[in-house]
Amino acid sequence: MSAPSTPEPPVGATSQNGGAPPDPTDPYSKERLAPAVSEARNWTDLMRRLGLRTSGGQRRVLQERVAGHGLDTSHFVKRSPWRKYPDSTIAEAAASSSSLREVALKLGAAPATGTLSHIRRRIIAAGIDVSHFPGIDRPDPDLPFTTEELSAAAAVSDSVRGVARALGVPDDSRSRATLSRMLCARRIDIGHFSHRRVPIPEDRLRDSVRHSTSYADVMRGLGLDVDDTNHRRVRRAAAPRSRH
Repeated sequence: MSAPSTPEPPVGATSQNGGAPPDPTDPYSKERLAPAVSEARNWTDLMRRLGLRTSGGQRRVLQERVAGHGLDTSHFVKRSPWRKYPDSTIAEAAASSSSLREVALKLGAAPATGTLSHIRRRIIAAGIDVSHFPGIDRPDPDLPFTTEELSAAAAVSDSVRGVARALGVPDDSRSRATLSRMLCARRIDIGHFSHRRVPIPEDRLRDSVRHSTSYADVMRGLGLDVDDTNHRRVRRAAAPRSRH
């Protein structure tokens, strides 16, 4: 004799654990999320399908609920902001530009370090002609800032590192060295910079090398502190002269 079947609970009845039945209008319920997640292409698409506001906070809440229900989102496509910039668009911007920074601005992108690096990689990968960019093949970093931009950054900074930060330049020795040369070549006032290196006059260096028996003597003759940093500076500056 078979056991009697369990009757279906009537509509509106509570579940066996005493809780209320799932609310079909709740966008976070598994019943609503499961089919929407399976059909959505990405998180933004999912929020639109559920009638939710597309915001960062909403996305985080939704991600937590989806993960809590154990729903699979491996088919979601990761969207890249660079998809709206095909190679043809980058090539068109490069043709009428003279620097990577100018290309970024014409694309409507902020010329931050990562953006410039990405544009350079895209240009190389697509074989886009940028031979008209001045200094593009130089070993120095491509820092095509105008004199006005350098002056404005220097005015609100107290060091070359501060200028680099103000301009969104990588904080590395090559970039700072390039900025230092640019500031000097453009005759931009950096007298207010703190910890600025005292320049070594050519004539005084020659005279000090001629009358000294050690690098320490040269440093003293130039009025520099006798330390490792100045030792390296003087040694590099004096090395070409010691061979003559």
